[in-house]
Amino acid sequence: MDVIKMPRIIIDYVKCIAEEEKICIELCPVAVFQCGESGKPRVVNADKCNMCGVCQANCPVQAIMIST
Repeated sequence: MDVIKMPRIIIDYVKCIAEEEKICIELCPVAVFQCGESGKPRVVNADKCNMCGVCQANCPVQAIMIST
């Protein structure tokens, strides 16, 4: 039996400055994030995440962590 691991995307909203810079939303190649009502990203398509790490690597305040 094959096991498929889904990525877990954790956003630290205390650190997040997405009201100013929406880098994660803009750079994600598979549109995992959408802008929430607070102006901060929310994960809407976690199942599409290919774990490329673009969001995590480019977050200026290290507010995103991807794990399995």
